[in-house]
Amino acid sequence: MTVKLTAPEIAAAAENPYAPPDAEAQFRQHLHPGVVGVLEALADPMRMAIIRRLASGIECPCGLLGLPISKSTLTHHLHVLHAAGIVIKREEGTRRMISLDREGMERRYPGLLDAVLAAPEPEPTAPL
Repeated sequence: MTVKLTAPEIAAAAENPYAPPDAEAQFRQHLHPGVVGVLEALADPMRMAIIRRLASGIECPCGLLGLPISKSTLTHHLHVLHAAGIVIKREEGTRRMISLDREGMERRYPGLLDAVLAAPEPEPTAPL
């Protein structure tokens, strides 16, 4: 797999050649641009469960989402959602706080988030 770096990433890589590439930049490369990328990110049942948990408007630490998945899998899903512009991440000390970017989504795709959240869908279960 070839990873294309943008100018800021090239500068960061030059400073520390051993640093891992920015995970969200990699996810942005693999998501389609625009609404297709947002729908792609929302197509996963676990990511929909994350969105549903954040829909109440609260800001939540990543580890307190209470989903039946490992930390690394949760991190992966949060990277995808952030790369698609659906969630906002904020660091508070050693914790990463996550919230739904309702304003940004409404500005870019009016009504989409409300329509997706209104659709009935059961909570996902852990893979067998």
